[in-house]
Amino acid sequence: MTIILDGKKLAEKLKEELKYQVESLLQKGYKPPTLATILVGDDPASEIYVRLKHTACKYIGIESIMISIPKDVSVDVVQNRIDELNANKNVHGILLQIPLPEYLSKFESQLIQRISPEKDVDGFNNQNRGRLFEYDEELAACTPKGIITLLEHYNIDIAGKDVTIINRS
Repeated sequence: MTIILDGKKLAEKLKEELKYQVESLLQKGYKPPTLATILVGDDPASEIYVRLKHTACKYIGIESIMISIPKDVSVDVVQNRIDELNANKNVHGILLQIPLPEYLSKFESQLIQRISPEKDVDGFNNQNRGRLFEYDEELAACTPKGIITLLEHYNIDIAGKDVTIINRS
């Protein structure tokens, strides 16, 4: 039997649930969560991706900060911005948009590891990846976590099954 899993429909449902959770936090006097994105360069696909993240944040009630850095900066500039965001208590999550410009790509891992594990929304930091081996999926990478959430939503047990995943990106 073929089952079509509607990720877009589930994403909309989850956005509504998150919106409600953020509203509840605000009603209790908490500050809204804040996501900071770092975009280095002017890759059109990355710009769209980051813009969509900020649009979703606004809808849900999450504050967002977009940091655009010219493509010809040194790795030190990017490191300093990450350090500033790590130290900022009002920033709860950091997303370094990948891919980086070609000359910075050799520093990608180093820059990802520089993001505090507690603020690593992509789940790429080595500590967060290591937590997966302990079945702690709180800060897991987005795509696999999204797939698992989708399978759980449809009550699909994948143990021992062949699976095909079709994704645009």
